[in-house]
Amino acid sequence: MLIKSLQLTSDSVSISYAYEQSNGFVDQLTLKSKDLPSAELRNAFSALKDIFLIQFREFCDFSDNLWLFKVNFKYSELEFDKLSLTGSLTFETGRSISFSTSWWYPDEKLISVETLLEEANRYVKGKRAQVNLFEVAEKAE
Repeated sequence: MLIKSLQLTSDSVSISYAYEQSNGFVDQLTLKSKDLPSAELRNAFSALKDIFLIQFREFCDFSDNLWLFKVNFKYSELEFDKLSLTGSLTFETGRSISFSTSWWYPDEKLISVETLLEEANRYVKGKRAQVNLFEVAEKAE
């Protein structure tokens, strides 16, 4: 499964991904859910802000008012290659801007991106903050 994009808001998760079927066909799917993400997924997504601020130092002075809410992934073969981030910045005046970065490869903290991709895969497979959706519950005897 290849995660194409991940969007987190305060009350929803949206993950677009490609999934290869056993017959060789590739399905492009989007999962939209109101189920809370696991703490691991939310923490991995939050780590993108540090990566963003390393790459785009001009935003460092505004880091308290910077909110990233979407990441897109590009692959070379089956390996993660580049990402693009979408977010917003709110100024003290109350005015805000939305932005999307061009495609770039994060030199620093690549492990954070890999962790985010792993957690997004787990979410698609049913791992949520509340429960694991697709695990068979054992009956207490």
